[in-house]
Amino acid sequence: MQIVDARLPEHYRGDDVEPCELIVNELVSAGVTTCRGRMLRGHMPSAVSVPWNSVLDPYSGQMLSRCIETT
Repeated sequence: MQIVDARLPEHYRGDDVEPCELIVNELVSAGVTTCRGRMLRGHMPSAVSVPWNSVLDPYSGQMLSRCIETT
């Protein structure tokens, strides 16, 4: 099984704090306070980055076919 992280590359790399306050609030309410900065940045070990906008057609907004033809 492969875990895919669909967030933008800067969030995958941990360069930026997680923008979703809901995630931050859920972790804090669950008592996840130790190493907080580390837990809220970056990706899970072994996850691969496939940003959500890389699988969308920029003109139609629809998902691209999984098979891309090259000429």
